[in-house]
Amino acid sequence: MMEFLKKSGLYIHNVPPAFRSSKPMEVASAPGSAELVQPSTSSIAAPAPVSSQEPQPSTSGTSAPALEECQVEEDDVEYDPLNQDTGVPKWTTEVRKKMVRLGLYQKHSSYRPLIMDFARYLKGEHQMRNCKQECDNVCRFLFYMDKNEANINFIHDIEKTRAYFRKLNRAGLTFQTIMNYMKSVKRFTTFILWQTNFTLQNPEKHSKIKMYMDHFSLMQKTFSKQVAKEIAAKRYRQMNADLPTPRECHLIFKVSKRDFLSVISKLLCDEPTSREEHQLVLYYLEAVIVLGHLQRPGVVKNMTVSEWVNRKEQLLKVGYKEKRFAIIGVKEHKTSIKQMATLALNEEEEQWFDLYFVKIRKIYVKELQAEDDPSNRFFLSTTGNPIYNPCNDLNRLHRKYKIKEITAGVARRVLETAAKRFCNDIEKSSVADYLAHSNATAEKHYRLARPDTIARGKLIIQNLMCESSSECETTSARNRGDAAVFFNEKEEQQAYENLVIKFPVTLDGEVPKKKKRKVLTGMHHRMCCDRWRAEQEALRCQHILSSFCRRQPTLHRIEKRISQQVWTTNIPSATKIHDMWKPEGSMEDIPQDKYIQRYVSSQKWKGLAVCDNIPGKGRGVYTSRRFQKGEVVCDYHGRNISRKEGKIKMKDVEAGEMGYLYFCKNSRQEAFCIDAQTSPCPCHLDLETFGRLINHSSKRANLQPHCFTIDTGEGPRDVVLFIANKDIGANKELLFDYGVKKKSFKGEGMDLDGI
Repeated sequence: MMEFLKKSGLYIHNVPPAFRSSKPMEVASAPGSAELVQPSTSSIAAPAPVSSQEPQPSTSGTSAPALEECQVEEDDVEYDPLNQDTGVPKWTTEVRKKMVRLGLYQKHSSYRPLIMDFARYLKGEHQMRNCKQECDNVCRFLFYMDKNEANINFIHDIEKTRAYFRKLNRAGLTFQTIMNYMKSVKRFTTFILWQTNFTLQNPEKHSKIKMYMDHFSLMQKTFSKQVAKEIAAKRYRQMNADLPTPRECHLIFKVSKRDFLSVISKLLCDEPTSREEHQLVLYYLEAVIVLGHLQRPGVVKNMTVSEWVNRKEQLLKVGYKEKRFAIIGVKEHKTSIKQMATLALNEEEEQWFDLYFVKIRKIYVKELQAEDDPSNRFFLSTTGNPIYNPCNDLNRLHRKYKIKEITAGVARRVLETAAKRFCNDIEKSSVADYLAHSNATAEKHYRLARPDTIARGKLIIQNLMCESSSECETTSARNRGDAAVFFNEKEEQQAYENLVIKFPVTLDGEVPKKKKRKVLTGMHHRMCCDRWRAEQEALRCQHILSSFCRRQPTLHRIEKRISQQVWTTNIPSATKIHDMWKPEGSMEDIPQDKYIQRYVSSQKWKGLAVCDNIPGKGRGVYTSRRFQKGEVVCDYHGRNISRKEGKIKMKDVEAGEMGYLYFCKNSRQEAFCIDAQTSPCPCHLDLETFGRLINHSSKRANLQPHCFTIDTGEGPRDVVLFIANKDIGANKELLFDYGVKKKSFKGEGMDLDGI
């Protein structure tokens, strides 16, 4: 390829002798121009004859870093094992051939100090990681204006500038492409004007540059009108053109999936794989993002390792099952919009991406001879550099399997057309969310994309492109004995997914009418209706149960909670909910449970009874119902006093008597004492509190004490709650470990576990 470019005169390196020297460069401009001295911060011009020789390696200490910083990244077409056209000359289109004949591809070397300073300006001020195209546009323009050297004398000839852009148009370039050239030239002129010391050294030429920019802006306005006409004509052609079907958009997956899965199985078994197989995995995963998830090619190009590592898991209930998605957000994907691109990978796709990241990407990083690529990009080429053009990779994959090439824009238009025909406003919003549309569309449909919305948008897109879903059957499904049963189950599942996408199962929703169900589900409408109602009933049961986290409710409380809802049909029974109850939630949620707060305040704990004549013990507490592990049973009720005051009270307790003093630490690790000596307590004169009567056992303890700070209606208060550490049946004695020995019974060593 390089030999061909050299013979064509297109591969030109113009390296001035001054660039290979370590001395500061002071040169004069060409005759007819003002004398320029290189500023201390940047280089303005360096005259040298055009040369076709390769740049020599620099031996100076100052020039080498500059050369390394502006090193351009070459596309890996020459080394691409999947590319079938590596022997064909690069310029194959008529427009490119005409550009060559007109000499519009000739350019000054990008290693000239002036261009290198411009490249540093683009990377620094404009954050352009790859500014090769921008610099090449400027080099071609400067060569047209002056074939001998790259300088700023073009500001004296606005007519020749206008002629250059007209010549580009005669060569067949679109006005949009010409506008890109104009933007590059204007950005270069702005760099000369404001980013160098030139304005201070030559005020007269400074004013000429500003005048040149004013004329240049008028020229841009003229061309921009032609761009608008060009875009309108393009949209008209698209409107009248026949779009491919969804099956054609996804045909590449059907023809290449067998080869791809073969490589994946090798990676899973740690079998050796070739460079060509690695390239196939890379191209297939790029196609998954661009054609499967209908994301812009910029998502492939700019997705980072950090964004992959920080992916979020999202569960979405579809039918009876929960589907798991990995939500990935990509911040950079298109410069003209502010929204973050998001995609939802299913479990199988996530495994593919992880295998690429763990097994293949590290090989590409070694190609770069570094621990990791500097830009932290997720997708790397075979040379170890970030992907230069994902569209080229996509085209190579299509050419390898000899099928019609499908671009990202065409695939997105196919989906958008289907969404307009078949989706309601809510579904269109989800599609716009998933596709990361422009600001105007985003403002209309959404602002912040939620993970569940992203996952639901993925399902909608999958259904819209369902024509190509037949090849997605899993191997295990194909191997089932009864194929008829399998396809019937598959049809029922697909019908139900269509129903819940249109009518999601919600807490207060109503089952869709039969007429609407039949449109979406056909002959499976009855099964889908029963399944929809069953899922809603389960959702409503869970909603009622969420109000009773750590204390089993009575039937009366459940019925009262149900009556507070707005449900008129499909109401679950209180008995069913009562039987379903299990302790749920974390320990941190207990202080916020309003029912626990009421029990602590009222001391009307249910399911307990005091026994007055336990052999060898005297009084104790028994259960009158079953308690489950993790359920709050009761509290140790009394007056909270300081540890010092409790020690004093302990000295007054006579030998052989119970002290009813509970020493512990609160959540702030502050020691205090609960005084339960007085019975009944002053705040509940008509009640017998249970906690003070629970007996001790270090081996048969079925309760575990925990200290919490609970709002009882009179402000926060430190409370000790007894929580069942095992299932406790009815008519069983409640016991907990006092944490003391006989020799320390007078109050020493109160170190209860868990407090």
